[in-house]
Amino acid sequence: MSKAKSGVVLKSNRSASGVFHEVLSLVSDQIDPTPRLKEWLISPESFRKHYVSRLPEFEAHRLCSPQRHSIARQLSQAVQNNLVWDVDKQQNLHEYLRQPCAALPCEVLTGEGTSLWMPEFEYDDKQWKDFAALGATLVADNVITQAAADSLAAIERKRQKEDGLSLSGRKVVVIGAAAEMASTRHFLAMGAEVLWLDQAAPPKDLKANPEFSGVLHYPVRNVDLLTQPAEVLATIVEFSAGSACDICLYAYAPGQARELRLTGVMNAIINAMPSELIASVTMLVSPTTPSELQASDKALLERRFALRPKWESVLDAIGVLGKFGGAA
Repeated sequence: MSKAKSGVVLKSNRSASGVFHEVLSLVSDQIDPTPRLKEWLISPESFRKHYVSRLPEFEAHRLCSPQRHSIARQLSQAVQNNLVWDVDKQQNLHEYLRQPCAALPCEVLTGEGTSLWMPEFEYDDKQWKDFAALGATLVADNVITQAAADSLAAIERKRQKEDGLSLSGRKVVVIGAAAEMASTRHFLAMGAEVLWLDQAAPPKDLKANPEFSGVLHYPVRNVDLLTQPAEVLATIVEFSAGSACDICLYAYAPGQARELRLTGVMNAIINAMPSELIASVTMLVSPTTPSELQASDKALLERRFALRPKWESVLDAIGVLGKFGGAA
C-alpha cells in the first residue's frame, strides 16, 4: 500500500507500527518490564507478531507504575513528535499550526424546530423514552454498570423536570461530523449551534428539512483534516467568537496510518487552541484499546461470565472464541 506524501504524515513516512514500537521502547525501562515484554520489544518483527497479546500486558504494567501519568504524557508527546507537515518539508505539526491561516468560508442553516428534544432510542426491538427504565434494563442484561445507569436516570430526571433536553446557547464543534457514531443530529435537535467539519457534506435530508432547533455551520467545500489542519483550527476559533466550545473528535479512516494521523491532528488542534475556548472535549475510545477497569466494571464482567449462555461456554471450551485475554 502506498504511503501518504503530502499533508500531515508520519516523520520520514514511517509506518504506524514502527512509530508505536519506537515510542513504547522509549518508556519500557520505566514500567519494570517482564522478560516476555523485553523480548517483545527487541525487534519490529517481534513487536508486530505479538502486538495484540502483549499490549494489554504493557499497559497493565504502566497502570501499576507510580509514574503512570508521567509515562502517559511521554507516550503522547513522543507520538506527537512523529507527526510532521509534508514528507519533504518535515515541519513539526505544532510549529505548522502556529502560522496564521484564514478560516474556511461557511454556510449557515438555522433550524426551524422550536420544541425541546425528547430522546427515544431502540434496544431489544423496543423504543425507549424513559432513560431510567432503559438504564435498569441494561444493568439487568449485564450491558452497562450501575454507575452508567445512574447517569441515565439523572438525564431522565432532567428531561421530566424541563419537559425535554436542551443545549441552547452551547457551541459544539464536531470533527468527523458525518461519522456513524457522531451525535451531530442529536446536538442540533437539542438546539446547539454546531460546526460541521468532515470530508462529507451535511446530508441533503438534513439541509432540506431543518426540523432541528439548533443552528448548523458547515464549510462551503468539504474539509480534509490531514491536508487542511491549520484551516480547520482557524475555522474553529472563528466559529467560537470568543466563547468556549464543546469539541467532539470523531474523525476516523483506515489505511495508510490514517487512524494515527487523524487522531494526532485532532489532538494537535486541541493543544493549539486557546484554553479559554475549550469547554469540553469528547473523543471515541476504540474497542481494541486496552482500558483500565474500575471495580464496578470488573464485577460486571464477572457477573456476565457467570451468567453467559451455555452455547457460549461450549464455544469457549473448544477454543472457538480465541485465547486472547486481559492482563492483571
